[in-house]
Amino acid sequence: MRLVLGLTAAALLFLPVKDLYCQTPAESAATSIDSDADGLSDALEQRLLEQFAPRFMVGRHDCSGVPAEFAPNLSAPTVEVEDGTIYGQAFPVARKTPEPEDGSEPEVELHYYHLWRRDCGEHGHPLDTEHVAVLVRASQSDTAQATWKAIYWYAAAHEQTVCDVSQIARASTLHAEDKGAKVWISPGKHASYLDERHCPPTS
Repeated sequence: MRLVLGLTAAALLFLPVKDLYCQTPAESAATSIDSDADGLSDALEQRLLEQFAPRFMVGRHDCSGVPAEFAPNLSAPTVEVEDGTIYGQAFPVARKTPEPEDGSEPEVELHYYHLWRRDCGEHGHPLDTEHVAVLVRASQSDTAQATWKAIYWYAAAHEQTVCDVSQIARASTLHAEDKGAKVWISPGKHASYLDERHCPPTS
């Protein structure tokens, strides 16, 4: 699934969702289609990805511009265009038992990937993959009729390195329980931060 984000002029750029590409018109009309057979309909996955799409704050003069769209079905990652594309993925959280008796409601993980043509900070390199994730919970077992709330947000920052400063925060703390969290992207390195004070001003 691919979200294309537009830009506004500012010292930091807010990237609002312009469109979401994840279904053909025929699929959009059929709300029961589950093309990846994970128990979530394509229509529900699209709705959740749109509802919780993060608001990215990107430096005006980032050396790599904005996140890129990559050409599909190629063995070597190839940038097609730098247009603010964000890739999204939704999948249900696995339960210990198929039918829990504790009344717990269904939960879904949403992952948003921002992919860059290059990392141009210290020890720069071609291509740069970063992501943000959120855990959302339904208000009832009928996922199609439920309302959804975010529980936790996660922002990857130098993930799985000695410099790892990735963050987890309660959605209520970020005021992002029913919408996307605001995420700051470090210039050049593109690490994701849930608090502007933690985002380095330069690469």
